[in-house]
Amino acid sequence: MIKGLNKRLIASLFLVMIIAIGVALFSIVSSLTTSQATQSGQGVVKQNAAPGSNQISAKKPGSQQKSDSTNHPIANQNKADSTRATNAPPTSQQQKGTTSSHGPPTHNAQDGQSAKNGANSQAGPSASGKGAPMMGQQSGSQSSGLIKNLVIGFSILFFVGFLVLTLFLWKRKIRVRKKTMKLLMLTLSVIGLCTRLAIAPWVSGHMDLTLFQNWAQSASSGFLHFYQNSSADYPPLYVYVLYLIGKAVTLPGLSSGYTLLLKLPSIIADVLTAWLIYRLAKKKGHESLGLLAAAFYVFNPAVWMDSVIWGQVDSFFTLIIVLALTRLIDRRYFLSTALFAAAVMMKPQGIIFLPVLAYVFIMDRKIGKGFLALGWYALVTALIALPFSFYANGGVLWLVQLMKRTISEYPYASVNAFNVYSLLGGNYQSDSASLFLFSYHTWGLIAISLVSLASLWLMLHARSIRSAAIAGLMQIAGVFTFASGMHERYLYPAIALALLSWLLTEDRRFGILAAGYSLTIFMNIVCVYYLSGNLMAPYSWPLVVTSIMNILLFIVLIWTAFGKETTQWLAVKDSLRMSWHNDAIQGTRADEHGH
Repeated sequence: MIKGLNKRLIASLFLVMIIAIGVALFSIVSSLTTSQATQSGQGVVKQNAAPGSNQISAKKPGSQQKSDSTNHPIANQNKADSTRATNAPPTSQQQKGTTSSHGPPTHNAQDGQSAKNGANSQAGPSASGKGAPMMGQQSGSQSSGLIKNLVIGFSILFFVGFLVLTLFLWKRKIRVRKKTMKLLMLTLSVIGLCTRLAIAPWVSGHMDLTLFQNWAQSASSGFLHFYQNSSADYPPLYVYVLYLIGKAVTLPGLSSGYTLLLKLPSIIADVLTAWLIYRLAKKKGHESLGLLAAAFYVFNPAVWMDSVIWGQVDSFFTLIIVLALTRLIDRRYFLSTALFAAAVMMKPQGIIFLPVLAYVFIMDRKIGKGFLALGWYALVTALIALPFSFYANGGVLWLVQLMKRTISEYPYASVNAFNVYSLLGGNYQSDSASLFLFSYHTWGLIAISLVSLASLWLMLHARSIRSAAIAGLMQIAGVFTFASGMHERYLYPAIALALLSWLLTEDRRFGILAAGYSLTIFMNIVCVYYLSGNLMAPYSWPLVVTSIMNILLFIVLIWTAFGKETTQWLAVKDSLRMSWHNDAIQGTRADEHGH
């Protein structure tokens, strides 16, 4: 029975893989040829256009021209306006029909101004770069209801289908042979990769992709001068990736492949993160559980929505965090420290996870190694930033100024994050506004302190290095839910970290948390990317329901993390691991002495 089922399963997945590869190749070639034809048509139009239209085009923040205006102050200001546009609060005149002038940006304004600027939607909010921000602004067919309906339909099928599959496997106790596991994982990875490659090129037009394209062009044409010539608010690590993309697009046949190339790092990171999840489970002796968790991640609608549809880089950041935590659990302290430094140099919210690194040295009583790791952290940070340090604006402290500017760029209680402050009407409210006794900002600092102390208490109480994954999950979930200034995608790593916690503790409640956070993250991203201002307005049902769910999920996380079952299990497994490790060392020494 099991042998026959394995053969049919492999044959079915292999057939799906072949189809996925074919569809991906056809989709990529079609998108490249279509883009080349479109660019040729636009070139003819530009040659016949009036002089005035060229002047307007030159001022667009999303323009793809490589002109001498790179160093022009007006051009740089337009880039800065475009950078801030995605999350800047709209004015009441710009947002007709919204319930509050402080409400979140809408997908598409339903008035004449939207129609007037519709042709220029790829360039950003407006031709001048100072128009109303349009969340999830798309061009033409990408903003049609077809893709949105497909995404939402696929998501419903995923959650229902995965629930049915899990119950079926659990009830029937169907097991896959170990020899088949790796082949199944490889097949699922190829299917996940190819389906992403098939869809990604056809979903473009969001202003964030335009910004990444501008940065890629700037990095490839003047890598060392990147922070001198642009108003980019990203730390340096991802500039290396953008440089490679900017160079790759100059290769023959890839000049029209910007959309796919910009999404490719996150797409690859999706699959690599799934492989890390699988390998961790295999290492712990739970290969079948790891296969299920990896499949859950690689086909997760929230993961797809962020990397394949939107084209954001949170998946790349999550890959670094997962690598850092797994290396830390293996007690590879200095490699883990380097990865944590890379995470912060990728996105400033990597700072959220640094307490976990510090707590491991405290828990293991490795204070000396902790200071060495601190020096190693500073060295890795300096090496990543070094190429830009000679020409960046701001002198020696340019990186500190960049981080401060990036962190303080959106001084709001919430920036479209479905958390406690959005639930209380604080979305796009100034973080200096009062909430009960203190300002939103002060409440956020108090929350960060309490969450960090809770993570420390967990690791000291559990007395297990494996608790680092749970502490990382507590950090990102707690800070997102209760800190100010959170964006809608900051919770994204919680999916992978919940799966890691599930595999390390074998506690099904972490699997439920992974499913719960997948749903809330998906809802938050879809609402920001697709839905109109009415559904993103204060006290709208998606905002209220999802915010309450995130609060409840964090309560369940705390209850699960500090439960006796979890802490005792972690302590027992860690003591057994150390016992086996010591026995192996003693055995090796005995062999060396001939005993």
